This record gives sequence, C-alpha cells and structure tokens, in this order.
Amino acid sequence: MQKLIKKTEEFLDREQVWKWGSILVFLLANILFGYLAFGKTFHYDEAYSIGLSRNGFKDIINITSNDVHSPFYYFLLKLFCMIPGISMYWGAKVFSWIFMCMFMIFGGVVTYRRYGWQVTFFWTLLAGFVPSMMIQSTTVRMYTIGLFLVTVASYMAYSIFEKETLKKWVIFTVFGIAAVYIHTFCMLEMVLVYGIFIVAALAKKKFKMVGKAFVSGLVVSIAFLPWLFSLWQQFV
Repeated sequence: MQKLIKKTEEFLDREQVWKWGSILVFLLANILFGYLAFGKTFHYDEAYSIGLSRNGFKDIINITSNDVHSPFYYFLLKLFCMIPGISMYWGAKVFSWIFMCMFMIFGGVVTYRRYGWQVTFFWTLLAGFVPSMMIQSTTVRMYTIGLFLVTVASYMAYSIFEKETLKKWVIFTVFGIAAVYIHTFCMLEMVLVYGIFIVAALAKKKFKMVGKAFVSGLVVSIAFLPWLFSLWQQFV
C-alpha cells in the first residue's frame, strides 16, 4: 500500500502530467461549450438580447435607457454578428463562448506563471466544469464578458499592489471602464475591487498608491457619467 502511495505521489509530481491534464480539461470543456453554442433553444433573456441587438445603434441606446444595463454589450454583440457569414442565432452564443475561452486562458496563464501547472489544472477544471460556469458559458447575455473583464481588472489591481507600473494602471483603468459599462453588478464588483485595493494600500502605508487609485477611480467614474444619469433616473 505504501509503495502504491509513493508511486502515485511520484506520478503526480511530474509537471508534464499536470500540463497535459490542463490542456485536456480545457479541450473537453470547450467541446462541451461548442455543443451548447450551437444549440437551438433560447430562454427569454437570450431572446431579448438577440432581439435588441438586431436594432440600429440609436434604437439600442433609446431602448436600453429604460433598462438597468448600458448598451455596451448589445453594441459588441451586434458588431460581432455583422461579420459576414455569422448568423445572429448561433453567433450570439459563440460570442459568449469566446469570452469564456479568454477567461479560462487568462486565468491559466496567470496561474501557470505564478504557481505552475498543478494549480493551472485545478483552475481550468473549476472554470470549465462548475455547473454554473457551464450554464453561462454560452448564454446570450453579458455574463462571460463581465467575468473576463472583472477578472483581468482584479488581477491587475493585485499586480499593481506588488509592483506598480504606468502600463498596469492603464490596463486596470481601461478594463474597469469596460466592466462598469458591461453590467450593473460588474460596476458594484469594481467598487469592491477599488475598496479592497485602497484599504490594503492604507494598511501598508502606500499613500501614493492610494492617491493613484483615487485618480484611476475618478477616470472610471467620469467615463461612466453619460450612463450614470440614465441609471440614476431608473431608480428615483
């Protein structure tokens, strides 16, 4: 029994096992996502996204001015489905699938560089096969895009805290702007990211970093102002 345990441990210590395991899990997950992407069923919210995106850009703005979400996602979906050869019906699901892939790849690269293939394997497994992730992977809504944007922004905040550069601040701010426009909950998540970042910087007495975080947050807030007025009117 001890020999079996020892051989198992030796086998799992091999970096190549985790590497090819990660790649296999990624491929299996995306085979499943591909199957879901070309399904012929849509629920109400998906039908709403498709129907809204078929309107002109001006009409999308007018319609979403009474919705809780900005027109940003519908613009992106419309532009993607305007590519010759792409049908709105299956293209809309593929659009969400693309961002799910980007989320998995980004997380895989980050975990590999920081922790190695073993952690990457579990990241890929959880990102691809947790039931809620599987369901939303091709849903015709802004969930996978929001997931990708907030993940990148959150990682950039962590990376800035370790060693700040102007490039990191720019990426963090740009992805923050995109995140707050893609979904209202993403906006709240970015508020939380900034809040945690500022508290951590204060705890470490990195006061210059706190000031830069406020500047970044101000830029995001100013960029969101055009839609903030519309959002505010919906709640008052």
